[in-house]
Amino acid sequence: MKLRFQNLLRKLRTISSLAFNILQFLAALIAIITTTAGAAFVAWLFHLQGWLVPLTTFLFGVFVTFLLVTIFLLRSSPPRWVLKGYKIIKTDCLYIINQDDPKHHTYIVEVEIEAIKSGVNIYESLYRWTGQGAENDPKVLSPNHSLMGKMYKQNGWKYFYIHLGQELKIGTRTTIKIRQEFYDADNNFEPFLSKVISLPMDHVILHVVLPKALFPTQILFREWDSAGPMASIVREIPGKIHAHSGEIRWEIFSPVFRHRYSIDWNY
Repeated sequence: MKLRFQNLLRKLRTISSLAFNILQFLAALIAIITTTAGAAFVAWLFHLQGWLVPLTTFLFGVFVTFLLVTIFLLRSSPPRWVLKGYKIIKTDCLYIINQDDPKHHTYIVEVEIEAIKSGVNIYESLYRWTGQGAENDPKVLSPNHSLMGKMYKQNGWKYFYIHLGQELKIGTRTTIKIRQEFYDADNNFEPFLSKVISLPMDHVILHVVLPKALFPTQILFREWDSAGPMASIVREIPGKIHAHSGEIRWEIFSPVFRHRYSIDWNY
């Protein structure tokens, strides 16, 4: 309940801020149009028709500006990461396929965040698993952090929230560590690990650990221009697996916002 109330307050603040900006712009525009129209009327009244062309041109320019600014305001509400109150410094995603039972998978995520406004005490996490079978709730491993409520599903993604145990001040950092167990009973898991850059971040590490019985015949590191099904590959790099540990590792510095990065492999 508390989480829903906080999210509602954030949305109301965003809407009120956007509405206030639009009203300010409209008030200024009305003042400009009124002044211009009044001047045009006076010019016509005194037969100073030489003023009408520049005044009409100016009015047309104001109208075009109004349309462009209105479109911009309607399409550019504050970014989601600004509303959350934090930015991500580093994300480390590790996916392990168990040596003894390849249907048993473990996913470990470690995220370092920095508060960009005071009072941040909740971290939002989300994931999408392609397997089919047992899907355990995430366990929070980082000290003083705790899982809040239940997960909910939206557009194929599962969301959950972690309480940070304190309110972060601006510039304060903390690291959240989460572990989750899966069991792919029907062998539906698609062989890839990916990360969508839905919030700006400085550093991403993707690594997969595979059992020797499932060493891949091909490994590709891919960057996609979006997260959706119509995404196109921006770049593709051949990857390698460590012969002893079975680890595939890709480290990305300054990843592009809204792009998706993936390790794909074939058996």
